[in-house]
Order: sequence, then C-alpha cells, then structure tokens
Amino acid sequence: MNFKEYPQKKYGYSAVAIMTLAQVFAFIDRQIPSMLVEPIKQDFNLSDSQIALLGGAAFSIFYAVMALPIGYAVDRYNRTKVLGTGIFLWSLMTALAGLAN
Repeated sequence: MNFKEYPQKKYGYSAVAIMTLAQVFAFIDRQIPSMLVEPIKQDFNLSDSQIALLGGAAFSIFYAVMALPIGYAVDRYNRTKVLGTGIFLWSLMTALAGLAN
C-alpha cells in the first residue's frame, strides 16, 4: 500500500525556508535602530535611559502582549494566512518607517 506523505516534503522545506528568511530579515530590522542611537538621541533629545527603555522594555512588552492574540489566531485560523498577514503588515510598517522624516 502506498501512502501519500502529508504534508509533502517539498512544501515543508519551502515553508521552513520562507520562515527562516523572514526571521533573518526581522533580526536585521531589529538591529537597525541600534546603529541609529546617536541621531535618534539628538533628534528627540533623549537620555541614555530613555533610549534603553525604547530599545529594551518597549520591544519586550509589545512582543509579550502580542504573543497571546497572535498565538490564538494561529491556533484558530489558517496558519498560512496568519503568517502571510503578519509578514505583509511587518513589511508595510518597515516601508512606512523608511518614509519617516
């Protein structure tokens, strides 16, 4: 008897490659503000403590708060659509950040 493998290996490898690429870009995206600390401090007249809160606590709190609804959505809805929507929104916000003055 011949059983069809589900999901197919080709699909699985493609999904892993796409998610890995998205994670690499997300990591690079998170590192860019650290290279711009001095100009940001000067433009907004921020102290070192305020920059640390912006880079550490603000990111961590947002990440922790959003983990619950995103986890719920992934369990409840089509994972491909949730992941695609997340990557689209992240890409849109990254593009809009490039337009900031």
